[in-house]
Amino acid sequence: MAFGGTIGAGLLIGSYTALRDAGPGSVVIGFAIAGVCITAMMGSLGELTSAYPTTGSFYDYSMRFISRSWGFAMGWNYILNYILTVPLELTVMNIVIGYWKPLNPAILIPVFILVLFTLSFKGAKWYGEAEHAFGIIKLLMLITFAITAIVIAAGGVATDPRHGTQFRYWTDGQAFKNGVPGFLYVFVTAGLAYGGTEILGLAAAEAKHPERTMSLAQRIVAIRVVICYLIPLFTAGLIVGPGTYLQFPTKLSPFVISLRQAEIPVLPHLFNAIILVAVFSMANSCIFAASRALRAICARGMGPKIIARTRKGTPVNALIVVFIVSLLAFINCAPDGDIIFEWLLALASASNFFTWLSINVAQIRLRMAIKKQGLDPKDVLQWVSPMGIAGSVVSIIICL
Repeated sequence: MAFGGTIGAGLLIGSYTALRDAGPGSVVIGFAIAGVCITAMMGSLGELTSAYPTTGSFYDYSMRFISRSWGFAMGWNYILNYILTVPLELTVMNIVIGYWKPLNPAILIPVFILVLFTLSFKGAKWYGEAEHAFGIIKLLMLITFAITAIVIAAGGVATDPRHGTQFRYWTDGQAFKNGVPGFLYVFVTAGLAYGGTEILGLAAAEAKHPERTMSLAQRIVAIRVVICYLIPLFTAGLIVGPGTYLQFPTKLSPFVISLRQAEIPVLPHLFNAIILVAVFSMANSCIFAASRALRAICARGMGPKIIARTRKGTPVNALIVVFIVSLLAFINCAPDGDIIFEWLLALASASNFFTWLSINVAQIRLRMAIKKQGLDPKDVLQWVSPMGIAGSVVSIIICL
């Protein structure tokens, strides 16, 4: 789940705009910097979760170590982020299917909603099992793409009319397209693409040994940044230039466009199908996170108590609320669906950066409290992040 559970629209579809408007150089560097941010954040969350396991996850820590008002604001920020990301992912699923044949969203969206919420009502066990399978599929897809892209760039694909691209799109002046503004825009996409990594904190709180779960999760997340984000984006930039994206009237995955430009039969369709599964998986993760967080915050009296009720451990009422908000996906039926996508993407990205900042601040406050008592972190915490406070400070600077 740590490897692929939160890979969704941000990377697979949102990177289309980043590669088009900023160029591959800016995209790889921007994603690398954001990757440092979320790796350090996972260390902070690991310390908090291993020391104080709680189903409310990060905003419980904001209330404990910062202030109740901060915890209240960040808790609802987190919930609204993931509740609104569900219709975003549903919108993207419609875009992905449009690669084969554009269909009325009013037909597809109810089907997706029904399947997603049927799975969600099965509880955390089913969530973990489903995300494990989805994660493996997405990981294999990205590795396969990277290998295929290298072969295409080297001229090893007979169907490619370009007969190899080498570093053409990195040396033609388009690697850092639009300069600083283009580079800064990359962080909008990266914020959404890396979003959901902190969901592991929610899952870890329900694990038998959260300190072991988070220790493993931070190492995996660091590796995932390279394997699942940087390498695929770098190789995509090898075989498709920013100008190529302008040839397509609607958003498509840059990974599908890359294979399509090489005129490889069948493979673009296969990858598009896997991307559909990946986006579905991310929607599943968002529903899990939003429902658990909503139940927890309402149980603390910061929302209607009725939403905090559970049935056999499953936050049924919270799931119903998420289900109702997911109906916003029908806005995609409007002519300005693409504009709605961009706004949802930007809002979700900004919300993610605020979330990560909050986690880091809480960890620093925890360390300050330990130091104030004259204690050593290793004597108090079940697991200590190797990046320490320095990592949290760097992560906060990147978030800002």
